[in-house]
Amino acid sequence: MPEEETKDPNPEQKREKAPSRLTSEDIKEYLQSTEQTTEPQNILMQWEAPEFKQVSRPRQWYILFGIVGVAIAIFAVITANYLFALIIVLLAVVLNSFFSKKPKKLSFAITPEGIVVNKKLYVFGQEVQSFWILYDPPNLKSLHFGKRSSLQPSITVELQDQNPLKVREILLNYLPEDVEREEHPVDSTFRNWGF
Repeated sequence: MPEEETKDPNPEQKREKAPSRLTSEDIKEYLQSTEQTTEPQNILMQWEAPEFKQVSRPRQWYILFGIVGVAIAIFAVITANYLFALIIVLLAVVLNSFFSKKPKKLSFAITPEGIVVNKKLYVFGQEVQSFWILYDPPNLKSLHFGKRSSLQPSITVELQDQNPLKVREILLNYLPEDVEREEHPVDSTFRNWGF
C-alpha cells in the first residue's frame, strides 16, 4: 500500500523558519539602519582639510628626479640588469602619478563618541586607543590617532589652522595622549626632501 503524503496544516509557519536569502534591498536597508550619524549638537570641534599635505616642488626638483631616474635605468641596462631597469621605470611612473595627485578635501569632527572622518565614526576606546599631535609650523601640523593593533596604520588628520592646544584639551577627556611619539626620522627626511 503506497504511503499517503501528509500535508502540513500550516505551510506558512514552515516557510518562516527556513533561512531566506538576503537580497540587495535587505542589505541596503540594514546598512541604512546601522549607519552611525553624528548630530550637529554633539560636535565638539570640526574642520576641513586635505587628505594629505601637498608639497609644492620647483621645476628643478622634477628635472633632477628625472635625470637621476634615467641615469639609474641606463646603468641597469649597461650592466645587463634588465629587471632592475624595468623596476626603475615602473617606480618613476608610480611616483610621477603620486606626485601629481591632488588631495581630496576631507571633513573632520570630534564628538563625545569618537572622531568622524568624512562621515565615518571611529569610536574612542574601540577603533582608536590614543592620540598624539606633531606640531612644528609651518611644515608639520598633524593629529594622529593610534589604533588597537600596531599592525594597523594610525589615522592622520591635518590640523590646518586649528589650535592644537584646544584640540588636545578636548581629546584628553576621551583618550590618553601618547607624549612619547615623535615624527619618524624617515618621514621627516622624506618631508625635507620634498616627497
